[in-house]
Amino acid sequence: TPEQIQQHKHYSKQRTTKLITTMAQALLNPLQDDFKIGTIGSSVAAGHDNCHYDSYESQLQRTLSSIFQSAGMNLIVQNAGEGGGCGDTHENQVFCITHNVSPDVDIIHYSWTYFEHGGAEKARESLIRWGQQMPKRPMV
Repeated sequence: TPEQIQQHKHYSKQRTTKLITTMAQALLNPLQDDFKIGTIGSSVAAGHDNCHYDSYESQLQRTLSSIFQSAGMNLIVQNAGEGGGCGDTHENQVFCITHNVSPDVDIIHYSWTYFEHGGAEKARESLIRWGQQMPKRPMV
């Protein structure tokens, strides 16, 4: 519907603004040398059945590193993807976010959507709430 399209455009603009603000604050902070993106998720995020070189996190680091290097900053992309063998799911991995990625990440990337079946909003909200307790209150 036209209302849904308008709402999508609105939220897309909000997310883009937050991403730009997060990156700009880090780049302009003279005390910050590293920009950290921490990812959690399933085996898809972990890069199982793929070469490490081709995993999402490795590709993200290769794609964006030169941008950060040109500004004198290191990009660190952390991979906390799980294969599910330990019982982690989108419902419970979010509670360990501060242990699975550095507590000072600038961005948290959540990649469980492949396995979510109803009720995922609760897990996503929990992730946002846990993230807001971290020192930098990272973008999710």
